[in-house]
Amino acid sequence: MIQAMGPAGTFGVPGPRDGATMEATGEPPTAARRGSVEPRVRLMRPGDADEVARLHVEGIPTGLLAELGAKFLARVYRALAECEEGFVFVATCAGDRVVGFVAGVTSVRAMYKRVLQKHGLSFGLAALKYVFSARMIRRILNTLRYPAKVESQYPDAELLSIVVAPEARGSGAATALLEALLAEFHARSVGEIKVMVGPDLERANAYYRKHGFRLAGQITSHGHPANIYTLATKSA
Repeated sequence: MIQAMGPAGTFGVPGPRDGATMEATGEPPTAARRGSVEPRVRLMRPGDADEVARLHVEGIPTGLLAELGAKFLARVYRALAECEEGFVFVATCAGDRVVGFVAGVTSVRAMYKRVLQKHGLSFGLAALKYVFSARMIRRILNTLRYPAKVESQYPDAELLSIVVAPEARGSGAATALLEALLAEFHARSVGEIKVMVGPDLERANAYYRKHGFRLAGQITSHGHPANIYTLATKSA
């Protein structure tokens, strides 16, 4: 979930940042974008993780992971891409430069378990300097408890984050990333997915509704409300 939205979701607050997807909200592309080549979408490579982390921090600056820093985030995205339950797609432009990404997981609980088993010690050491506050400890614990909050009511599979760089907005990158994510869920026989979005992020909420997501409920995460949208995939 990538956020310029409020706090919520597994990776903070999911969904395109407010204004990140002009093509999805009915706003015309800028003059610079008209006639530009549509970005290419591919799976993230280990070497892309630093750029993905930078985009996350810039696009979702208020989330827990952003507070832990770009280096920590790069570790997270590398681990997610290696994890059996997770995947990350990137949108690239000329020179294979990363201008956007989307991350998904078939099961948040299973992903947490697998990643912590394999990388828990290194993640703990990397985050050590950030956790010497009651507030940060509460936020980390709240994030780890997130699966238990939603798994009985909503689908296990989740769109964790999606971010598009300002210069690529209006190019179709966000829609191409979402289509790649949905195709991957379909290939994995996932019948339904969810995404969390801050209720005050009007463009992000409109984006998901435009693409067929249904508002299924609302939860509180990190002390903030978050809308949960669901979408049935074509494999169902």
